Amino acid sequence: MAGFAMAQTGCSFSLSGRVIDEHDRQPLAYAEVYLPDLAKGVVADEQGNYRIIGLCAGTYVLRVTHLGCEPIEQRVSIAADLVLDLHMEHHAAELREFEIAQQRPDENVGQAHEQLDKSAMEHNAGRSLGEMLATIPGVNMLSSGPTISKPVIHGLSGN
Repeated sequence: MAGFAMAQTGCSFSLSGRVIDEHDRQPLAYAEVYLPDLAKGVVADEQGNYRIIGLCAGTYVLRVTHLGCEPIEQRVSIAADLVLDLHMEHHAAELREFEIAQQRPDENVGQAHEQLDKSAMEHNAGRSLGEMLATIPGVNMLSSGPTISKPVIHGLSGN
């Protein structure tokens, strides 16, 4: 029974304090304070206060992370309740350079694409270019004489 009471006393320590900005001493709300060796941790409150309870005596790695800050790791020795303020380098005002690249979509999506190849032109030998183009769907010819024709493409003609 005495061994159980000793183990109970040895693991009843707490680690608490505040997570604050190193420069302006403002609290860093919702910072994560974690002891990876024990898989124990907490999230600081709005004033940067944190408290981890039920710790045994020993030396542990303490990891602290916060959005916009470089994570910090340090060793802490627990022999009694420990109050430790954690100072983080906060870089919220600094923006890193970045680039967004996206391929342009095909500008002709949804538009008909048709062409006259060499074999089609050889097959229609003896006809004018206007008459050959009129075989393409959506293309009509506007004739103003026996040898003069202007293409009308999907209803558009001229300039």
